[in-house]
Amino acid sequence: SSGINAEWLLRPGSENTCLSDHNLVSVILAYDARRNENYGHCMKEIKDFSFFNLNLQKADLDGINDDLMKVDWNQLSELCKPDEDGSLLAELIRLTVLQVCYIHAPVKEAPKVDKRPKVSRSRRILHRKRKKLKGRLNCMKHSNCTPESIVKLENELALLAFEIQTSISNELREREVKAVESMKKNPKYFFSYAKRFSKLKSNIGPLRNKDTGQLHYNPQQMADMLQKQYSSVFSDPNNPEKRNTMPHTVHSSDNISTIDFDEKDIIGAKKKKVPTATLR
Repeated sequence: SSGINAEWLLRPGSENTCLSDHNLVSVILAYDARRNENYGHCMKEIKDFSFFNLNLQKADLDGINDDLMKVDWNQLSELCKPDEDGSLLAELIRLTVLQVCYIHAPVKEAPKVDKRPKVSRSRRILHRKRKKLKGRLNCMKHSNCTPESIVKLENELALLAFEIQTSISNELREREVKAVESMKKNPKYFFSYAKRFSKLKSNIGPLRNKDTGQLHYNPQQMADMLQKQYSSVFSDPNNPEKRNTMPHTVHSSDNISTIDFDEKDIIGAKKKKVPTATLR
């Protein structure tokens, strides 16, 4: 025990065993090897080895129960003797249960970072004031209050709405100034800021019915009109009522071997060729 730090040593022990003529030495340490950066165990590495880091709602409770049933609690109790107040046994039980829980329970995931810009404290105060005033105004309208008090409260709400609007405008202006100033030093920040305002949403409608000339605003009606227009462009080749677009086409059995022509016919045809015509 000369190589062990004295503050880590809780209680050493030695007992006879039938497996060997040597004694079985047991040492209980207060040192937690999981806090060592070189600790190569299959356990999950975390900063604080405690139940608070486990998501016990997703734990395998049957697996935890089976492993705890396999533990020889009497042997653990014998290892802690002498233990007058039972603190050593309690700590050993806690660590045993905790280790079993770490095997069958996942570690809590880190909370997702909200990338949206945070609302300033002053604006949050204004929002809370407006919420309270709206509640008071709603109660006053349902009670026997004078019209003057209701108008006064409505004016206060209007002033709060103006202050909130001014706060939002000032904050947007500050962000724009910051983005422009960082254009040379950090162009990535500027382009990411500008990209937020480059997304445009195109609206469809209203659509005019070509038969009645009436404008339609209903989404379902506009979808039916667009579907009808798109389907009219295409034709079904298996439709027996499809229109023949080449009614004058004559399918002749003649081929080039049955047509007589010579070199003079080819030269004459080239002279009669229209300059803007294309060979098909």
